[in-house]
Amino acid sequence: HYTPLAVGSSRGAVSFESPDAGEFWYELELEGERVQPQTLPVIESPLGGQRTRSVVLENPTPVPIPLKARVALPTAFSVRAVGGGPLLLPAQGELAVEICYEASDLQREQSSEISLSNPGAGEWLYVARGIGVEPEPAPEVRMVAPLGEPVTETLTFRNPFDAPLAATLRLEYPQGHPPV
Repeated sequence: HYTPLAVGSSRGAVSFESPDAGEFWYELELEGERVQPQTLPVIESPLGGQRTRSVVLENPTPVPIPLKARVALPTAFSVRAVGGGPLLLPAQGELAVEICYEASDLQREQSSEISLSNPGAGEWLYVARGIGVEPEPAPEVRMVAPLGEPVTETLTFRNPFDAPLAATLRLEYPQGHPPV
């Protein structure tokens, strides 16, 4: 079983020994090729919201592997370790990584190549794809004020689109009229 961690050529050998037949040696020429990206299923995310897809990386070596993430479309995709913390693949262990998608367009697929790499251990490549769907309702904001006293509340709205957005603010009252 040969599982290269890095691109390049190397040489090796394998031997088989038997008390009856003797010893057999085979010289090996080993070639590690650049990995082809794994295409992930489409992530649907409400406009202005974020959804994730998890992938699991394995480290068969006896040393931890720090990883560097590269994202081709960082305005829509990002990478983080599940549960937070550094992108550190533990020795002879696994690391769950979240690929996050934040939609910036409606009903148009966006894609990005994502690379997780280490100079000594190689590269894990993914093609992440996402599509924006209708936004979810914003959480309700409750304002309470003493009678006759003004109150101010800040509502934060972030433009999810890649271009400036003109918006109209409309204040609606219950039963169609302002409170007395």
